Amino acid sequence: MKAILKTAAAVALCSLLAACDSDPTLNTTNSDTLRDSRKAMMYELTDAERGQVYRALDRLEKHEVAKQLQAGKRNFDALILAEESLKKRIHGMSAEELIEEGEEAEEDRIEIIEAMRG
Repeated sequence: MKAILKTAAAVALCSLLAACDSDPTLNTTNSDTLRDSRKAMMYELTDAERGQVYRALDRLEKHEVAKQLQAGKRNFDALILAEESLKKRIHGMSAEELIEEGEEAEEDRIEIIEAMRG
């Protein structure tokens, strides 16, 4: 019986430790937390992965601007609203999630632009 309890305790401890060893995520609460969380995330990545994350962030930003323009916002207003929307959108995302979301956003952005052109 003691062996079973020890095994169960070990499994529970391993599960708890695994949960603590998660990928870094972005915290967009304010500029300081965004900067610090971005640094922590990028530190864990290879150069190629960093490039993918930067590309994904660019795609996500462009997608948010396209959505604002599609909604009838113009120029500067679209940029300001897109920035706020982007912060909400990426809060809590890991590098892997950003990359995946960036790919989807790019496809949708192209559709938005084509629809706006007529």
